[in-house]
Amino acid sequence: VTQSSKNDEAFDEDDTRSLRPPLVRPPRAPLHDGRFEATRWRRLSAGLIDEALVGVPSVLASWAGAAPWTAAIIHAVYYGAPTTLWGWSIGKLWCGIRVVDRRMLATPAWWRSLVRWFVAAIPLLLGLGTYAAGDLLGCAVMAINGPIMVSLRGLHDYAAGTVVVEKSAAGPGLWTRPPGTRGVSERR
Repeated sequence: VTQSSKNDEAFDEDDTRSLRPPLVRPPRAPLHDGRFEATRWRRLSAGLIDEALVGVPSVLASWAGAAPWTAAIIHAVYYGAPTTLWGWSIGKLWCGIRVVDRRMLATPAWWRSLVRWFVAAIPLLLGLGTYAAGDLLGCAVMAINGPIMVSLRGLHDYAAGTVVVEKSAAGPGLWTRPPGTRGVSERR
């Protein structure tokens, strides 16, 4: 038995444990397939990339004189098709995250992808259908995406029964790490 293990055993007694919560929250527990839920920063980055990629064609179509509902079709095709087929959009692929069914942790069914898109697109559809004020639409966007800050799932995820996870158990995208090293710091 080494000295460090003796010290660990000494501090693992009931009378030395604190009743207060830890100052630093422990890392999130992995899902049953070894992957972790995507962080809110990774989701924000993917969302900004996606909105830039879908926003440019929508604006160009509007400037070319296309009907306002063309933006909704571009939006639906951009988000719905890849999410149904592969579980990601281009922004999610770039950031190393994907959308999966909450129970099976597999690519969501087409109807789940449709529900997810519809709930997320409510501000867009309100803006196109009613020409609502921008601050009202901003509040709708925050109401739908705000829960991500607390539980890592937005209203669109809850409605569709989906969760956004890292691409693989080794880590997200290009930033993979060797198996079994999640949350382990090197001691020198």
